[in-house]
Amino acid sequence: MGTVGFVSIWQRIKSVILTVLALAVFYLVLLFAFPGWSEVVSQSLIKVVLRPRVVVDGDWIRLGDIAVVSDKSLNSLVLMPAPDVGDMVRIDPGDLRQLLARRGIFAKVQGESLVSRGQNLLRGNYLKDRLSSILEEDGYKLEQEVLPNIVGTEEIKVFYPSVCGSVCYARVKVGENTFSVRIRPKVKGKAWRLKKSLLPGQVISQEDVELVDCSDIEQGFFSIYSSPVGWTVKHPLKEGEFLLKKDVARRYVIRRGDKVKVLYQRHGLRIKTIGVSLQNGTPGDVVRVKNAVSGKEILARVVAPGVVEVEL
Repeated sequence: MGTVGFVSIWQRIKSVILTVLALAVFYLVLLFAFPGWSEVVSQSLIKVVLRPRVVVDGDWIRLGDIAVVSDKSLNSLVLMPAPDVGDMVRIDPGDLRQLLARRGIFAKVQGESLVSRGQNLLRGNYLKDRLSSILEEDGYKLEQEVLPNIVGTEEIKVFYPSVCGSVCYARVKVGENTFSVRIRPKVKGKAWRLKKSLLPGQVISQEDVELVDCSDIEQGFFSIYSSPVGWTVKHPLKEGEFLLKKDVARRYVIRRGDKVKVLYQRHGLRIKTIGVSLQNGTPGDVVRVKNAVSGKEILARVVAPGVVEVEL
């Protein structure tokens, strides 16, 4: 290679060096003349922070559905079709950056998002309310606290067993999904209802309760065959509530071995004598009493502390 060749190569190298130096000087001039210039360049990128888990209801995934975007005008930007019901799609930062770059949008993306489709998804709480209403109309009560999330239409069909005792199972069909729930038939009758609110420790009197028709007598209700009068309230009770035996405790006004006044009544005639109670009792209870005069055992109804009554 001759002298001319070396000169030509040197001129090219010198030209490249001069170009690099010129660009460096230009950058330094901008940097010193406009101190915030480099920050403006970095801040020109749109910031996108992906939400971890997203449920979309429509047919398309939009940028605003899955992320918090610094440029709010991009929230309605359609990215891709929504996944099928029951499926999920994962969107990571790299995929989203490329997707946006193809549309001329340059963004700084953080996090990742797991996207599912919520259309036709019946959540357990919603399904429980709907099913409870259907059972109520048909004379049953749902005995199951938790129901699963179901993907399908809102059409609900219930298939009852031919015989149902205290508790049984019904088959429920929601769209193409079938599952069983625990139910019980509602029992009509009479039960005791509070006429006013009561506090713990209060003794229930006849004026505090009333016997009314009840469309659904549950186990533990005070029914027509027993009375809560004379029982003690265990915790605060509100007016209008039906009384359950678990809400109260027995308050014995007569205990085994107590001397009691025995009243014999017949056609308006009343005879008094003394006896000894052989059982504990609350007002309204029938207890065994030993007549202190004759020594015979009789059955008498407790009417007050230390007083029993016998109807002849």
